[in-house]
Amino acid sequence: MRDQLNISDDYIDNRIAIIFYDGSPVDDIDSLIVKDGAVIALSSQMPGLVGAAMIRKGLISPFRESIRFKPQDREIQKKKGAITLKLFNTLILELGGLLANRNLYERVE
Repeated sequence: MRDQLNISDDYIDNRIAIIFYDGSPVDDIDSLIVKDGAVIALSSQMPGLVGAAMIRKGLISPFRESIRFKPQDREIQKKKGAITLKLFNTLILELGGLLANRNLYERVE
């Protein structure tokens, strides 16, 4: 997100509360190695118990331990690829225009 989308660390830390990678909630985004064809969903805070459980490193995130993303030791190969990026709630308004007006295919390395 930092390098390819130019999203600041402050925005990531303070506005993106929930990240799903291929359907699994992510706590440590720095351990995430994105593969070709991945689906990434981003959301700001969501109400209720489910929303509280899905927040990165939240107080009740241990409730979702069995479904959270777990990094795997594997050789990293840098190559071009494509992902599906889904934005939810306020992030649609805040990031949608930024992403819609850019040709991201040119930036992927």
